[in-house]
Amino acid sequence: MATERRSSDQLAGIRQTAADTETAARGGGNFAAFAVADQVFHAAILEAAGNPYLSVALDAVREMQHAVVELIARQPGSLAVAVDQHRRIAEAIAAGAADDAAVAMRDHVRYTAGVVREVQAAHPAGGRLS
Repeated sequence: MATERRSSDQLAGIRQTAADTETAARGGGNFAAFAVADQVFHAAILEAAGNPYLSVALDAVREMQHAVVELIARQPGSLAVAVDQHRRIAEAIAAGAADDAAVAMRDHVRYTAGVVREVQAAHPAGGRLS
């Protein structure tokens, strides 16, 4: 939806927040800055999609997102993967390539879910890292 409905300003915001996640991930990663940039990136895509029903459905997900980002950000290499995935998503939205954007977002969600499962398996006490 964002590929078809986004404005040029919204696209600029999506690209900027994707770049912000890359900046935060550099040099071992600033987890707090990455978490904020990640949340803003996903919110920018949601806004560009312009679907109020999707927005309501994803409110609960956004509530949990910060905790999830903290978990996956501490997995070696996960920030670099997320940055690359964000870049692919932003590029597909910019190109108006709905199918490519959907595949890139699906890959991103699946990757994130997989890392969360790995963390939970390695840390059975709620997946929390000490």
